[in-house]
Parts: sequence; C-alpha cells; structure tokens
Amino acid sequence: MGRYFNLVLVALGTCVGTAIASELPEAAKRYIEINYPGYTVDASTSAVGDIDGDGIPDVAVVCHSRNTKADYHAKLFVLRGSHGSFSLLAASKNSSAPQHGAELEIRGRSLYINKFHSGDGTMNNFYQSQFQYRNARLVLIGTEETHEATSQPPRGDPYMDTSVSTNFLTRVVITTNKRKGKIVKTSKTRLSPAQLTALDDYEI
Repeated sequence: MGRYFNLVLVALGTCVGTAIASELPEAAKRYIEINYPGYTVDASTSAVGDIDGDGIPDVAVVCHSRNTKADYHAKLFVLRGSHGSFSLLAASKNSSAPQHGAELEIRGRSLYINKFHSGDGTMNNFYQSQFQYRNARLVLIGTEETHEATSQPPRGDPYMDTSVSTNFLTRVVITTNKRKGKIVKTSKTRLSPAQLTALDDYEI
C-alpha cells in the first residue's frame, strides 16, 4: 500500500487476513454499466475480497458521474458476489473526487479506503477509513489520520506532526503529536455513544 498505514487501534480478530489479489471481474463492471448507466467504472480503483463472510469474493469499486455539469462526483459501490454474478451490497453518497484519488483494499473482511491530500503543499495528509459488514450493514468502525509537514519547521517553531486514531466500536480516540519524528504528546479521549455510520451515509 506504499505510504498508507494500517489501523492499529481497530486491529480486531476479524481484521486478520489478506486481500484476494484479482482484477475487477467483468461481471461486476457489467452490473454497474447496466444498473447505474450514469456512472463510469474506474477499474484502477477497485478491490476484491470477502466482505460479508460467505466465502465468495465481493467487489468494491469507485465510479465517476457521466454528468459533465456535476462537480466530478465520485461514488463507491460495494457489490456482493454470488458465484459469478453480483448485486448491490452498499454504495456511498456522491462526493467530489479525492484530490489524489483513493486506494481500496479488502482485507480480513474489512474494506479500507485510503486517501491522500497535499493541501497547499506544506502538508501531507493521509486518511484511512475502515468499514466492516455488521448486522447486515457496511459500517465505519475506525479512522486514521496523519498530518505531516513537508519541510522541517524553523527552530523554536512549536508546530508538530499529528496522527489521530479513532475506534468507533470502543469510542476511543488517540491523538499523537510528534516533532522531528519523536513523540511529544499522546492523549486519549472518548466519544459519546452514537450509531455507527453506514457507507450509504458516507462520502469518500
């Protein structure tokens, strides 16, 4: 996955395993083309693996709106596999496409969405969202954010790199501040109880 990171906070027993390495199946592409003709399939932003735990590979793929008047809408479709055919498992909301695109991975029955933004060029911002299929819904169970300066801050500058890990199952948030690669401060907070966010209510 290159520079992208893995969620340590949400490393549950169900998150152990590897992704199924495979190209986007033609049957999955045809399903999108037939049922969602307003979108084009981005086969380069896809992942194949078992999300729902039935032993049959499922598919996650980003598609883009054909509407030229739209703000470059991107939409993530997750398709349930069934011995060569596919049906819709979940789909995200329409959203503006990530600045540098997105990477998808299905590993250990979890779907990981990785994004990178460089902002104004002074920061590198990495984002990872982890979804799991729970109670017949694909829900967000954890996020990881890392913000790194692209250049060394001047002497005396208090600016620090920051990473934030959020586990929505335990509702624990851990924030780590680093300066020159060394941990300066780590803090832990707890979120208020809330319903887990479904992929259907999420923008990639």
